[in-house]
Amino acid sequence: MNYFDLRRIDIRYLAVAASLLISFLMRVFPSSLNDDSYVYIRTAEIFLDQGIEAAISHYSWPVFSILIALVSKIGLNLFSSAFLISSVFFALLTFALLSIVKVIDSDRTTLTVAAVCILVFPELNEDRSMIIRDVAFWSLLSFSLWQLLLYTKYQLLTNCIGFSASVILATAFRVEALAYLIAIPLIHIIFTSTKELRKAYYKLFYVSGLILLVLIISLLAFKIDVIAQMADIVSKYQPFIEIWINSDPQRTEALSIAVFGKYAANYSDDFVGIFIISGLFSLLIIKIITGIGAPLFFLVIAKPTEHRVKIDQSTLLTLSSYFFVNLSIVTIFIFVTRYLPGRHTMILSLVVLIFISLLAKKLICNSSTWKPSLIRAASCSLLIYCAADSYYSFGSKKAYISDAVQWLDQTSLSNQILLTNNHAIAYNSGRVENYDQVPRNLSGEEILDVEGGALLVVEMSSSMNTLMAQLIDNGVIHFEIGFPTNDKPRVAIYSKTRN
Repeated sequence: MNYFDLRRIDIRYLAVAASLLISFLMRVFPSSLNDDSYVYIRTAEIFLDQGIEAAISHYSWPVFSILIALVSKIGLNLFSSAFLISSVFFALLTFALLSIVKVIDSDRTTLTVAAVCILVFPELNEDRSMIIRDVAFWSLLSFSLWQLLLYTKYQLLTNCIGFSASVILATAFRVEALAYLIAIPLIHIIFTSTKELRKAYYKLFYVSGLILLVLIISLLAFKIDVIAQMADIVSKYQPFIEIWINSDPQRTEALSIAVFGKYAANYSDDFVGIFIISGLFSLLIIKIITGIGAPLFFLVIAKPTEHRVKIDQSTLLTLSSYFFVNLSIVTIFIFVTRYLPGRHTMILSLVVLIFISLLAKKLICNSSTWKPSLIRAASCSLLIYCAADSYYSFGSKKAYISDAVQWLDQTSLSNQILLTNNHAIAYNSGRVENYDQVPRNLSGEEILDVEGGALLVVEMSSSMNTLMAQLIDNGVIHFEIGFPTNDKPRVAIYSKTRN
């Protein structure tokens, strides 16, 4: 009689199955959607209704939205289509990361520990409930990293094409993937000491350039001006650059007073630039630490010398190249825009996660410094913490949004004009056509311009509280109800006074 032996199955496939199951459960017990999701869904609607040119006009890099629209053709609504795509890319990301670990250490125990680390890594898995194009970007870049490790090991053309194709596909989701396509081969050419390997990396560089050129020509033949779209994306950063280049003396003086105080600004205003740069460096370091995750970060820096992970030089170069390209991108981004979304540091976090996976196996299985039972207990506690942080939201539930939408459906007229600063309310009310473009804060001018009798559904903040109080005092608006129904509602509904 043949028995099913679970130990014979590749750990990677078990981890992929676990990833798909987790994504399914996240869909069964949904949480609030991120604001970006409405941009992608609205662009997908425009693509289905008006075609690709209209989608590009609405959102300059719409491949993710187009993919959502195409998958919806199988009978899914757009949100379900987006979650299905995200689940598949999370599964691909899990497979790619474990494949990278397998190239370094193919031991089954190592792969098991790595699979657990990946599936409970908070900074990665807390994004499972979101609709973001970044998951596709991360998974394809991780796949390219795996292919590059194999190419370094075997110099096969299939792995060369696998690296190039996966990075170019990643470019379809985030344009900065082009930096990896250009920089990664160049870094390997410059820092590789072996003549034979250097020749292989030249081949990699040429193949990548050729595939990219063919793709651009093909897109231009279909009248998709991808170069113009890239230029449009870059142009969005022009105002930030101009602020750095052409500093306004009055703005600098105001900033100096805000930082040093009115008296000290007379003596320290020459150092305001240094203060800003130091602050941005500090912000960058904090984002990197939080991107890796504090518990895992301390696990890395506290590793005992005898448990250092041994990785050959060529593999270390490949891992380091992805880390430093991502670090360079986020450094440039934060100094240009002066802010940094946490998702931008994910590639360097994933590289660190690979090291953490290898280190965790060493600590659990080969420790001679501490008692094995103590190490296992500490490891289990850390994993439980990470799993809870990944899949359970400790923040307040946003029932007030659904309550506000329900009130609108039951109490207000369906043709009543609605003004809101919340994407979910704009979408679920069905009264705001461009629900993805609602501003974070409503302005007094917008409220004054809207006709009498219109409803204002406002997600409250300090600035909105101040503005609404002024408008009530001036008789411009009238308070209707707030959710939750207490002294400090998170969403407040007002009606515009009729003239």
